[in-house]
Amino acid sequence: MRGRGLRENILLLAVVGTAAAAIGYCRTASADTLKWALVQAYQNNSSLNAQRAALRAVDENVPQALSGYRPKLSVTASGGYNYFRELNKSVNQQAFPNTVIYNSLGESLGTRQFGATATQTLFNGFQTANRTRQAEKPGRGRARDVARHRAASSSRRRYCLHEFAARSGDP
Repeated sequence: MRGRGLRENILLLAVVGTAAAAIGYCRTASADTLKWALVQAYQNNSSLNAQRAALRAVDENVPQALSGYRPKLSVTASGGYNYFRELNKSVNQQAFPNTVIYNSLGESLGTRQFGATATQTLFNGFQTANRTRQAEKPGRGRARDVARHRAASSSRRRYCLHEFAARSGDP
């Protein structure tokens, strides 16, 4: 009897040791935060990233359309150097023989020009308002399409479940 108890104890010890080793190798289950779940979705879901990129492209059109309401400023500047040289020749005819006198004058002048123009459109025939409305439409239309698709798939699912329940109830 003693031998049998020892065998049972060894077997029990082996089972407990194996279970402890298996538990040690297993990862503990942990709940992810919503932020972490979103990060994982953005990193691993290419269709989600494609939709986000398309939405960003549409959203970039709105500030461009709204720029029609903002003033426009134009600034110009130029500069440079002008060098000129002048050679004057004068003849003194009062003395004999005539003498010729040459005067040379050279100078470098710096030039600078600055200018600024600001314009504000007061009325452009509602062009800016129409462009803004047009730029905002694709985003709203896409959201409507997604909502319609979800509603249609939800109703299709309900219909399929109803049909499945009706068919499975038949003998």
